[in-house]
Amino acid sequence: MGPSEKPILLIVSEVELGRSLAEDFRYPFLHDRSHVEPLVAQGFSCVTVVENIEHHGHEELACIVIVLPDHHDRGTAHQHIYGTPGLDPLKLNADVGTFAWVTNEKGQVLLVHQAYGRKLWGLPGGELYIFESPSAAVEREVKEETGYDVTALDLLAVYGRRQHLGFYFGCSLVGGNPRETWDSEIAGIGWFDPADLPQPRNPAIDLFQSDMASGKTQARFF
Repeated sequence: MGPSEKPILLIVSEVELGRSLAEDFRYPFLHDRSHVEPLVAQGFSCVTVVENIEHHGHEELACIVIVLPDHHDRGTAHQHIYGTPGLDPLKLNADVGTFAWVTNEKGQVLLVHQAYGRKLWGLPGGELYIFESPSAAVEREVKEETGYDVTALDLLAVYGRRQHLGFYFGCSLVGGNPRETWDSEIAGIGWFDPADLPQPRNPAIDLFQSDMASGKTQARFF
């Protein structure tokens, strides 16, 4: 495995600089070491803050560790990062998404019909914004894509593939009105019996239904 294929861990001592670099490279910004290790193990790059930067304790992780000395500004930090031989940090960004399992009083599940690609039916959801919580992101995405207001309840599954990480939430329907106009992303929405979902659909839905039946939060990485 070459240097450019490994995840990157940027270690800083200043929170403000860490947040700036996380925004620039679209890396998760983490305070807790226990969160750093599992993300790096799955190939995701991230930024973390360590007060005693000379003894950061991340040497054993299977990643490229870049320690940014104290008092680096944003520009100097970029020069330091890009000075690492064979490294292109912009090719290692983590793509984090959130998806909603929303049911109505009839037990039907809410799906969206994609207007692009294979035009699959799938769960409403989309990309997590920088500094946005996954639960807030899934509520926002459902509103934008379907017109309905929901509340995120439980995290039901986490699926990862290469540089993509998806959080799947069970959500309750609390209001709103169905969307009636469409664009280049969404061609339609609908409520369906979970035992009779439309085709073609995203294969992750079938896996997700199977995992929900276990009654436990599932984490799968492919």
